[in-house]
Amino acid sequence: RWIGYNMEPAMTPRGELMGVDQSVVAFGNYCHEHGLKLNWIPGGFRACDDDARLGPILQAVDEVVLQLQHELQNQGVETFVKIARERTARIKKLNPKVEVSVQAVIGRGSREDLVKGLKSIAPEVDGLTLWTMSDTDAVREILGVVRK
Repeated sequence: RWIGYNMEPAMTPRGELMGVDQSVVAFGNYCHEHGLKLNWIPGGFRACDDDARLGPILQAVDEVVLQLQHELQNQGVETFVKIARERTARIKKLNPKVEVSVQAVIGRGSREDLVKGLKSIAPEVDGLTLWTMSDTDAVREILGVVRK
C-alpha cells in the first residue's frame, strides 16, 4: 500500500531532480488516485531549502524519510540528533499529518553511535530505518536495543 520515491541523484532522472516540487506532487497525486500512500526519500534536504517550497511537497506525501547517515558518520551523534529534531519539527509544522522517519546506514558510524542516535530521536519520529546491503544481523541487534 506504500510506494517509495527515493530521489537519489544516481537513480532519479535529472528532470525530476531539477523539478522536485512538480515531480513529487505529481507522483503523490498519482499514488493517492490509486489508493496508495507515498513515502518520499529526498536525496538531500537542500532541495527543500525554504518553507514556501517544502509546504506544497508535504501536502502531496504521506511520509518523509530523512537520510541522515552522513551526518551521523561525519559529524557525530549530537549533530545527527539536532538535525533530525529540527527537520522533523519543520516538517510537522508545515503538515502535522506527514509521518517522519529517520534513516541511518549500517557501517556509517559505529554501532554505539547508531544506537545512541536512534534511541535519542525514536520518541520524536514516527519511524526508524536502518539500511544495509547484507548485515541483517546488525539491523536486528540495533533495533532490538533501540526498542528497549
